[in-house]
Amino acid sequence: MERIYLSNNLFKGVPSAPAPAPKKTIVILGDSQTAGQMGRSLKKYYESKGFNVKRFGASGEGAGYFNQAITRPKSARQRAIYRAIKANPAHVIVSSIGGNDSSRTVASGTALYTKFFGTLKNLGVPVTVNGSPRASSHSRRMRSFDRRRARIDGVQQKVAKQLGVKFNSVRSMGGGVNPDGYHRHMMGKEYAGWISKLDGMPESVDASGKIKIVKATKLPDPVPFSRKIGRYRPTKMKPVAPKPTSVAPKPTSVTPKPVAPKPTSVTPKPV
Repeated sequence: MERIYLSNNLFKGVPSAPAPAPKKTIVILGDSQTAGQMGRSLKKYYESKGFNVKRFGASGEGAGYFNQAITRPKSARQRAIYRAIKANPAHVIVSSIGGNDSSRTVASGTALYTKFFGTLKNLGVPVTVNGSPRASSHSRRMRSFDRRRARIDGVQQKVAKQLGVKFNSVRSMGGGVNPDGYHRHMMGKEYAGWISKLDGMPESVDASGKIKIVKATKLPDPVPFSRKIGRYRPTKMKPVAPKPTSVAPKPTSVTPKPVAPKPTSVTPKPV
C-alpha cells in the first residue's frame, strides 16, 4: 500500500478557530437560606446562563462572619471564601443576609453593616446585596422575631444608601414559609427566581464575556402562597397611617352675639 505524507506547510496561513472566552465567575454568599434550596437553585440558574458559580452558604451566620472571611479568615470555610473573592470574580452576590443579625440593636447593627458593606465596596467588583425575607405569622414569638428582622432590614437599607452599595429588600417577596417559621427551602426555586429579577443582579453574559445587569424600576410581583411552597404565610405588617402634616387653622373671627339696642327715649311719668 502506498503511503501518503502530508506536509505541515499545507496548513500554514489557515486561521484557527478563536478560543472561547473564559467563563465569568460569580461568587454567592449568604446565610442558611443560601445554604439551602434557594442557594442551590440560584447557582443552577446562573450556570445555565453561562457563568461559573462559587456558592458559600453559612447556616447561623451573619455579616460579621463574612466580613471576617473576606478580611481575616480563620476557618477552612472562610479561607475558601477568601480565595474565591481574591480571584477577582466578575460579580459578588450576597443572596441572603440579616436574619441571624436580628438580635442586634440599631446602633450595633449600624456599626456591623457599615464595616461589612465598606469591605464589599472596597473589593473593586460589582456587588449586589439582598436582605432577609419575612418570617411567618403563626405565633407571637415569630411575629416578634420578624419585627426585629424588619429593624435590621431598615439598618441595611440606610447604611447601603450611605455607602453606595446596591441593596435590595426582599420582604415583599410573598410565597410560603417552612414549618420552622424562618426558612424558605420549600419555595427555594421560586425564591431564587424572584431575587434573580431584582435590580443590580447579573442577568446574562454574551460570547465576548460582557455581563448584562438587571435594570429594574420596581420589585417583581409577590409569589402567591400555596401549601406546596410553604406551611405558613409570611408575616403581614399592618400599614401605619401617616400622621397629618398640616393642622386645620383655627377660626380667626368670632361671630358676634346679637345685642338688643337700648331705648333712646324715656317715657315721662304722669304728674
